[in-house]
Amino acid sequence: MAPYYPQILVLDENAEVIEGDTNLPRTIVMKFDSRDAAMAWYTSPAYQKVLFLRLEATEGYAVLVDSRQ
Repeated sequence: MAPYYPQILVLDENAEVIEGDTNLPRTIVMKFDSRDAAMAWYTSPAYQKVLFLRLEATEGYAVLVDSRQ
């Protein structure tokens, strides 16, 4: 993930859905310095080269949100 160095805030293998409908047990929340940094990582050639591996091996979705501090 270098040179973007996100901070892993949450990595939970046993997420419990209490509202809505999903059977996805894993939750990962990463914090980047900015929205631009997150998109730079996501669209980077290095990540795009391996993205297909994650998509073939997992089921899920990605969401980009802004932090309120």
